[in-house]
Amino acid sequence: MVRLELLETLVLYSRLGTMDAVARQCGCTTAAVVKRIQLLEEEVGYRLTQRAGRGSELTPAGWHLVERSTQILGLVDKTVSEIRDSVDDPRGRIVIVGRESSALESLASVMGQVRQRYPGISFELRACGREQAARMLAEGSASFAVLDASWECDAWETLSLPGEDRWGLLTRSGSDLAGRESVRRADITKRALLLPHEGSRELGYWLDKENQLDVVGRYGSGRVACRLVEAGVGEAIVLENAVAGNTRMIGAANSGGGSGLVFVPLDWLVGLRCVLAWSKQARLGRAGEVFVETARATFCMVD
Repeated sequence: MVRLELLETLVLYSRLGTMDAVARQCGCTTAAVVKRIQLLEEEVGYRLTQRAGRGSELTPAGWHLVERSTQILGLVDKTVSEIRDSVDDPRGRIVIVGRESSALESLASVMGQVRQRYPGISFELRACGREQAARMLAEGSASFAVLDASWECDAWETLSLPGEDRWGLLTRSGSDLAGRESVRRADITKRALLLPHEGSRELGYWLDKENQLDVVGRYGSGRVACRLVEAGVGEAIVLENAVAGNTRMIGAANSGGGSGLVFVPLDWLVGLRCVLAWSKQARLGRAGEVFVETARATFCMVD
């Protein structure tokens, strides 16, 4: 294999014109420069210089090698620079997908810390269901996913996220349940219910037999659930965090009428915990590594 330092000597000779000039530039003897050219000729298998008057000049093969060497050395320099930048100044877009939860919001502080240190890293968040999130991870169209902690998969690395979201009933403020401290399973058996497309294992235990409930529809986001409840379609089983911005009263409330939405927690205090997941097979890149390192440091401090 041809050594890069020999190619550098040949390129320098093509620019300076004499072996003496190359020796002065490199801080070595002319004999050392001649030796390098000879070694390069041996590795290439062709004469690269020839006598011309009292000096020497490049042969056609020499000029061809100089042209290619300039490209090769330029690519090497560019690659080294890219490696340096990827370590010292990583760049890229990180796509995070997953369900609406406080866990997804807890990552905002991590993103802020990453952005302060490395402005070249950007983020994109997309709310979606578990199956879609898993598919995007597998396809590589997402860097990370926020998933229900009870859903296990050996193909993923995971990091536990802080916080737990409560499941509860979203109802209108004039409802007879609006003033309750909690809702029991027996309270909802004969009521028109809206259920999430994606629940959780714990919610499934609480709901028990769904076919014994009056399920009038399903929703995909907290915002949609709020609109459906406001319109009188039914009452929705929701995550508190997913509807917090749309409820005018949270928790126990006055049942004295009026407009607005009320969140009443389930009596088992059924909660949802999440993890940050990423593929074991996927290469995160330096930007992804920085994000994981920052998340680990942040959430370890919280614990």
